[in-house]
Amino acid sequence: MHNLDNLFLLPLNASRVRKFVCSQSTGPTLILKDADWMQELLFEDKATDTTSPNLILDTEILPPEAVELLSLTAGQRSDLALATCSNLKSLLAWLVANKDFIDGIPGHQKETLVRQLNLLTLQQDRTLSDESRWQLKQHMLQLPIFSQVTATAPYKTSSSRRTTIATSTRAIRKIEGMPPIPSIPGLAFFDPCDTHETNLLDFFDLVEQMPLAHLFFEHIVPHIDDEKNTDTAEAKLRLVHFILEKNMRPSDIFKSQFSKHKLVHCANYSGHDGIRFRLPAKTVDPTSTVANLFFDDEDVFPEPEFLRRHHEVLRGCGIVQVLSPEMLIERVHTFASSSRDKQTLIVKVKQLFSLPLDADFDLSPTSLIRFRTLKWLPVLCPSSEGYQLVSPDSCRGLDDKELVDLVLNIFESCVTPKWKVLLGWNRVIERGTLMKQLHKSLRQRSSRRVDKTLAYLSSLRDYSILRQYPCILSRHGDYVLPDRVLLPGSLLLRYPLTPFLDEVEPSFARKHSQLLKELGIRQSITYDDLLRVQSMIVESSESSKLSNENLDTAISLLNISTRLQGDSKASALLMIPDTDGKLLPRSEIVYGERNVTGQAASFSFVNPKISQDLVEHLRLESSYARATRLGIEIEDVDDDEYAPRENLTTTISDTLGRYTIDSTFSEFLANANDCGATKISWILDECANGTYESAALLSEELKEMQGPALFIYNNGVFSDRDFQGFKDIGRGGKMDPQQRLLPRKKITWERKAGVKVPLETARRLFPDQLRPFHGLHGYSLEENFYDGTLYRLPFRSTETTSLKETSALIGVDETKLLLEEYHSTAEMSLLFLRSVDVVEFRIRGHATSWSVEARRQGSSVDDIFQDIDITSCHHSGSNTKTTKAFWRIAMTDIEEAPKELINPGRRANKITECGLAARLQSEGTSVDDLQHQVFCTLPTGFSIQLPVSIHASFAITGDRKTIPFEDTKQNSAITAWNRWLLTDCIPDLYLEFLKDLAPRLGERVFDFWPSMGRATGKQDFDSVIHNAFWDRLAGERYESYQLFPLVETRITTEQSTPLKTRTDGRKRKLFQVASLTSATFDTLRETSSSKLNPLFSKICRNRVRPRHLWRDMVAYKIHLKSTIIESQYLCSLFKIEANCVAIEIFLNQLDAEAAGHEANISRDEVMKLLLQITMQDSSSIEMMSGCRVMPKLDQTLGTIKFQSGDVVTWSRCDLLFLPTLVEADLFASNASLLIKPSIFHEGAPKQTTLVASSDAASKSLKNPLLDL
Repeated sequence: MHNLDNLFLLPLNASRVRKFVCSQSTGPTLILKDADWMQELLFEDKATDTTSPNLILDTEILPPEAVELLSLTAGQRSDLALATCSNLKSLLAWLVANKDFIDGIPGHQKETLVRQLNLLTLQQDRTLSDESRWQLKQHMLQLPIFSQVTATAPYKTSSSRRTTIATSTRAIRKIEGMPPIPSIPGLAFFDPCDTHETNLLDFFDLVEQMPLAHLFFEHIVPHIDDEKNTDTAEAKLRLVHFILEKNMRPSDIFKSQFSKHKLVHCANYSGHDGIRFRLPAKTVDPTSTVANLFFDDEDVFPEPEFLRRHHEVLRGCGIVQVLSPEMLIERVHTFASSSRDKQTLIVKVKQLFSLPLDADFDLSPTSLIRFRTLKWLPVLCPSSEGYQLVSPDSCRGLDDKELVDLVLNIFESCVTPKWKVLLGWNRVIERGTLMKQLHKSLRQRSSRRVDKTLAYLSSLRDYSILRQYPCILSRHGDYVLPDRVLLPGSLLLRYPLTPFLDEVEPSFARKHSQLLKELGIRQSITYDDLLRVQSMIVESSESSKLSNENLDTAISLLNISTRLQGDSKASALLMIPDTDGKLLPRSEIVYGERNVTGQAASFSFVNPKISQDLVEHLRLESSYARATRLGIEIEDVDDDEYAPRENLTTTISDTLGRYTIDSTFSEFLANANDCGATKISWILDECANGTYESAALLSEELKEMQGPALFIYNNGVFSDRDFQGFKDIGRGGKMDPQQRLLPRKKITWERKAGVKVPLETARRLFPDQLRPFHGLHGYSLEENFYDGTLYRLPFRSTETTSLKETSALIGVDETKLLLEEYHSTAEMSLLFLRSVDVVEFRIRGHATSWSVEARRQGSSVDDIFQDIDITSCHHSGSNTKTTKAFWRIAMTDIEEAPKELINPGRRANKITECGLAARLQSEGTSVDDLQHQVFCTLPTGFSIQLPVSIHASFAITGDRKTIPFEDTKQNSAITAWNRWLLTDCIPDLYLEFLKDLAPRLGERVFDFWPSMGRATGKQDFDSVIHNAFWDRLAGERYESYQLFPLVETRITTEQSTPLKTRTDGRKRKLFQVASLTSATFDTLRETSSSKLNPLFSKICRNRVRPRHLWRDMVAYKIHLKSTIIESQYLCSLFKIEANCVAIEIFLNQLDAEAAGHEANISRDEVMKLLLQITMQDSSSIEMMSGCRVMPKLDQTLGTIKFQSGDVVTWSRCDLLFLPTLVEADLFASNASLLIKPSIFHEGAPKQTTLVASSDAASKSLKNPLLDL
């Protein structure tokens, strides 16, 4: 057959012949039979046809049998390149080869061809492969048989012609009913004429069936947007009508697309030519309320017929119906640039303000600035005639008219609150504007405007500027300064001081009661008021002689003064008018007879208008008394340096109630520390030789104070600031609280509260006052200077008045007992002091009773970590008891506190501190006897169960008995401050402290950790600090802190700090320390851990025994970050050969020690413990795969390997058995195959058990480790 391939055997039309097998490039040859449907199609009208199809087999020459054979073979052999009218694939290939001929046949023949091709297509198998379908599609695309529609201007109709479907353009199926579409580059629209053409298009997916909305918005609209072309605009309008009618209920996507294009046909009110389109967002619904904002000549409304047909759709597609931020800005710009008359503009603006605003209506910052600063509001300006356009920032609404109308423009209409916010009219009116309005209102005497402005300022609580402004209406109708009036009902009704001081007009006072209160206007008159009025009288008088009006006012002043209480000094400053009407100081005025002898001729007598009753109330001196006094005495001035500012007795009595005796001792210690003293001494003077001399004292009444007393000495010197504290009763008041002992003042005749006398003066005038001090700590009566401070507190006698009725009488014996008890407090009081390092007590004339001394070892007071040795000595007769305590303390200054916190303490201006103290060692007493305390520089009396004492700059309540830190409304500022110290500062320092102690103390440092065993569970100091500490440690910040000492390893360092000075020259050794993330925690029982300690020290890195702290670590989930000695950890070790070798070496050493009777634990005990720890459950056993830890009878270790299922193998044997004890002895020669039975059985097993097999055994056995 192949010999025929190259022979020209097949006759063709037009007297041509082709090879039996020919190239596919020329196209197939059509086998056309007489009955085929293609006969009529190809050869109709032959006479007139100038063209003919190519490659048609001449069937008239060939025998029928040959034609039939070729027809059958055509579908089977593609290399023959034959086509038949019944084979779609070959026929399409032939038609493509003759597409020029097909293009020239008449339209009705093309319809016939389409119909026949559709029939052949319908006969195709529906499971036609994608590749075959694609090949047929490519042939179809090249046939000029499909109906393409086009339109030309004026685009009222479309024309159709059959053509190919070009691949260079997008072929789109025209939507039924769509109006003619102008030509669009890159697009071709096809409209099938019948169902046959439709089926072909659908079957082969020849054209794209694009959704109407996508076609319209993405392709049609961009190419027909030229409004200048009337034909295109009309076509666009027809298409818009079509798509809107197709989308009566538009989707959200359709609405979004429609809103982006100018598709709304607008009415032409401005006279422009052609059809105009606008964006929906730029088109206004004429039926909406916003339509009133537009002028008649603005083309913003839809064409009426267009609106009628599509009103509902347009509303859904974004045509403007409500006011939007964009429209508002556009309208404002239109109003600002409009040349229309102002009345029309006013109407539009009022209609704008009548529109409601949604709750979420808002302008961008830029738009808001333009809205408020653009001049678009028509207002009637007060400074010019007619209306002007102004910005909202330069005017206000009608509501604020009486507040700003004399200063700013007013828009004559009220607006809603939302519009006020938008216009900025809700903002506070500037103070300058208000004060200008107030000034003009006062000048016009517009009381209504004044009242409104003052009420507004009061609502703002802006009172400061009004204090210096004449804005208060007086009874006499004048607006005066606030300090020139009193509230109604004062003494001024009876004794008027007008015009210098008046009452507030009653109705004004009722309207502005809060303002008057804030301005400090009161009803009661004071001496300061009288003195100020007196100064104004003097200033207003043209000469030294008063006018009749001012004279009456001056006498009214004096009458008022007689009805005031207290302040005798101020009363003495009021001047008295003399007979000539001149104002003179009281000391220069007398009354009575003018014929007295002596210097009476130079006296000034009181004005005759002053009544005798007033003279008596003023306690003026008579002319006779003045003459007598001047003859015997020189008057001097009172010294009120120590005059109390409040009742001194009450204050100190209250202080005594709040302070305990211990806290009083601590206060003197704190004062000594503050002034830089290094030593404080308590000396009890029993006056064994009788009371001291009292002939020369500061006052006669001080004689009763010359008996027994308590002295307090420190070697610091008082500064001027310390002396100032004596004058301030709120802080000190340490002199004569009852004001009954010291000298009197010469005018008021009151006792002085205190005196400050130079030492030299005291020695000269009243030396007996200093005699009790003589001989104490270097003081001598012969010296005028003393470098130190001595207090003397005399004891009260039974006759002495007590400051506090309930206070008990404290004498020498009670004081001695109290100071003996104070010894234990003093032993700890020096821990956190900066300067005082010695405290002692003795009885005058005797040796020291007890002393406490603190010495810092190798550190200064400014170091964060310090070593302090405290030595305490107690002397009793010839016996002396000495105890020593060695402390390590941590002190830090806190530079910043959270902004929301305020230090409410008495010493808020001092440095905020935080500290901890741990007693490391003691001599002469037990560490367990120590009760740690809370310090605020000094012990506060609050005990804690923590293993350290804590110190911080706490805020303590007024009764000095509480440090509040629980969340309560009472003392909220104090509570917040103290809680911050307890939960933030102290825990952070605590961790730093432990970091310092850990390398010094090793495992002993755990004794100084806060633990659950110490916490009480209550909301106390212990629990708060405990919880905050562990919360801190659980965070990421402290994961790398070296806090955990290792079990036994130590290192030597040249930089170690000795806790105690050594005499043998040895260097201090530091313990190795690990962090939370680098430590391996040994949480085993103490007995197990101790037995395995030698082994663990070889194979476990950074091992730490947290002991009792493990409970806290688990409670605060810190253990989740830690490495723990348990199954998984040990399995990881047993998979490292070096560790397994170390175990074997260790076990061999145990055997050697056992032989010498030196071992504390046997080989079997070690292995039992290791396997018990490792094999906790089935999951832990599964992790043992690869662990060389199984003890064998030959004293080596086997490796566990897990294969599929439950198969277990040992790496160093073929078979491994767990024998009985008898079998173990019997098969000792095969010890490498036997597990040591004593490891797993209390007694011998009853029978031999095959435990595991290797691959050589080819056996699958149940995992025996689950039963071990």
